[in-house]
Amino acid sequence: MPGGRRRRNRGIRPVVVCATTLTLALAVGCAGTATERDAAWPAGPDPITEAEALEVFDFAWARVYETYYDTTFGGLDWHEVGAELRPRAARAGRVSVLRGIIAEMLDHLGDSHFGVIPAEHADALDPEAVEGARGEPGTVGIELRVVDDELVVFRVAESSPARMAGVRPGWSLQRVDTTTAAGLLAVLDEVPHARPLAEARLAVAAEARLAGRVGDTVTVAFQDGARRVVARDLVSEPRTGMPVRFGNLPTMFTNLESQEVAIPQGCAGIIRFDVWMVPIMEEFERAFFQLHHCDGFILDLRGNPGGVAGMAMAVSGYFMTERQTLGVMRTREQELNIVSMPRRVTLAGQSMIPFQGPLALVVDGQSMSTTEIFTAGLQGLGRARVFGETTGGQALPALMVRMPNRDILMYAFADFVGPDGTRIEGRGAIPDTSVPLTREGLLAGQDRALSAAVDWIVDVARSRPTQEGQ
Repeated sequence: MPGGRRRRNRGIRPVVVCATTLTLALAVGCAGTATERDAAWPAGPDPITEAEALEVFDFAWARVYETYYDTTFGGLDWHEVGAELRPRAARAGRVSVLRGIIAEMLDHLGDSHFGVIPAEHADALDPEAVEGARGEPGTVGIELRVVDDELVVFRVAESSPARMAGVRPGWSLQRVDTTTAAGLLAVLDEVPHARPLAEARLAVAAEARLAGRVGDTVTVAFQDGARRVVARDLVSEPRTGMPVRFGNLPTMFTNLESQEVAIPQGCAGIIRFDVWMVPIMEEFERAFFQLHHCDGFILDLRGNPGGVAGMAMAVSGYFMTERQTLGVMRTREQELNIVSMPRRVTLAGQSMIPFQGPLALVVDGQSMSTTEIFTAGLQGLGRARVFGETTGGQALPALMVRMPNRDILMYAFADFVGPDGTRIEGRGAIPDTSVPLTREGLLAGQDRALSAAVDWIVDVARSRPTQEGQ
């Protein structure tokens, strides 16, 4: 703490945070959930005593001091920063003032994804608030995105409760039971420096509220394409895919879809999967060989929040003929080189040759962590062309943890650079061809980002006869 070395926060009850071992996984920043929900601390702009304010301030200062990936803090004297601001924290008097002082402290780092989310808004970004309820987590088959300050339906799964009820992409969410979309969206004004990440987390949290628990009936109000309010009662059903637990992460369900799209010269193979976990490898390889005859591949990684880092090395090997570095991650203790591993044999032990044709990646703001490392790595090596929207800029293992007053402290504890030295944290992987998501496009049934990737495969295929004839 300020004025001392590495003081631990005695008396503070532990919180559950999303922490993974660097050498095994790159975790999506997971919302911390207080183990004690009944803590007698003020939540919101209420009066706060000097002792309470200092405990919160010292918690934030120490967490950064003990975890920041650069022990030199880029030349910044973190003790001096704390010593300067701690007296002001003691005199804060109100939680809202204290939040501003802590935010000012974090701003000295000049880094992304450091901030304070007020307790009264924290649950809007905390899927665990729903995950902690009784019963098995379910689904109604809806994916959401924040588009122009609205929570908009992005995808509706086939044969899902939402599809059967007539819900369509492009509809705008208005209310889930008694929770309004406007109330959820209000959190975005609290984190202007990390808005892309907050938008992604907000969409996921809203999906969790929609999904509820298996057997629940959720009353949802939407605004359809004609701006009419449409109410639906949706009954949650079991999630599809294979359940996977990894470290402290919530249970995830792996799903992989593939399809062949006809183009004038032949076909384009599309593979989409929703999380980087080992159980998809067998399915991925099967889909890869089913589509290997196509002129090009498209990996649709929109909404993929990350997972196991080794998966990026393994999957890239199906498209790389040489071992090359996708990027480097560094914490204060260790360094991890993320390297493509060219596939010479199948999972069954048969010889194979990696695909050497055009490779397109489709991403959006909810593509994070391992997805960003994979995307930025192949893009930086010139192996893939990227379409869609800039990724979430959450390539680092960033954590969210409840502080003693139940506000959330958001912080990153590692650094990552791509193969060309470009830092991805806060910046994201920027598409070669930007295709913004629009409500109008969704309502029209268009997938413009995917179509742009297919068109590129067509253009490359058309150019091949000329190239071979030269």
